[in-house]
Amino acid sequence: MRRARSPDPSAGDGDGDGIADQSDACPNKPGWPKHDGCPNRYIVSERIFEPPKRDRVRRRFIPEAQPSPHQALRISRLERERWGGPSIDDRMRCESRLLWNATNGSFRGLLQIGSWWEYAYPKTPRGVTVRRTKHRRAPVIRVRRWSDGRVDRDRIGSRRQRLDVILEGKLPRNASPYHGWAAIRVGQRAVSGDGPSTYWECGL
Repeated sequence: MRRARSPDPSAGDGDGDGIADQSDACPNKPGWPKHDGCPNRYIVSERIFEPPKRDRVRRRFIPEAQPSPHQALRISRLERERWGGPSIDDRMRCESRLLWNATNGSFRGLLQIGSWWEYAYPKTPRGVTVRRTKHRRAPVIRVRRWSDGRVDRDRIGSRRQRLDVILEGKLPRNASPYHGWAAIRVGQRAVSGDGPSTYWECGL
């Protein structure tokens, strides 16, 4: 940068760079006349932020009340992993054809649980947790701070990241036996030995 002249406020050039204050973008800092009157900026600091190899997010969700056949089988697998015991998939196919509003027996729903629902469901834990894992490309960010106070944040690349998604929800407090997820949970607990057992029209 050229040497600035002695400031002469009376001449309207407070920083002595040859540019009148009224046209000078930086009237208190001598700069280049051919530009805007501001000194050339320079990088004060630079940092690179790389994403972690693994990240986790928690989200709320509402357990399905009327699951599709595919969803019903997925729910059954999740409940079996939690409570253990044999699969109730064949029982659902037999009693409801995997239709949440099946009416092929005395009671409609995924499982024909019947009159003992009022005894079984109040003792059933309502919390539902579903864990999923996927991979994504997370950005690598460069942050530069300049002498004029400006901060630039630029994406300069990406890296593969594992993302653990935890879905948390609750079954209704007073769910009916027609609620798909609630019925599957009660049924799986029954065959696992953790919950009350009863007779169904279809065996395992």
